[in-house]
Amino acid sequence: MTTAPVPIKGSSSHTPSAQLDIDIDKEEGANEYCPGGYHALAIGDELNDRYIVVRKLGWGHFSTVWLVKDKRYDSFVVASFSLLT
Repeated sequence: MTTAPVPIKGSSSHTPSAQLDIDIDKEEGANEYCPGGYHALAIGDELNDRYIVVRKLGWGHFSTVWLVKDKRYDSFVVASFSLLT
């Protein structure tokens, strides 16, 4: 059984990311993606030969949250990545 992804508030498949309601000043900096910081991911990255990174949904002080496509079940899931230590 395949299910459609749940729409993300403030976005649509037709909305370019530049037009999304994102406050760049509140985003983490690229310098925080390092040992002891956030795990570096990019859209299109493949994880464990199963998941494909679709987009970043958000971040907090201890992790980032990403929408990923599960190739095995042809569905979308959320993945959270904690700080590297």
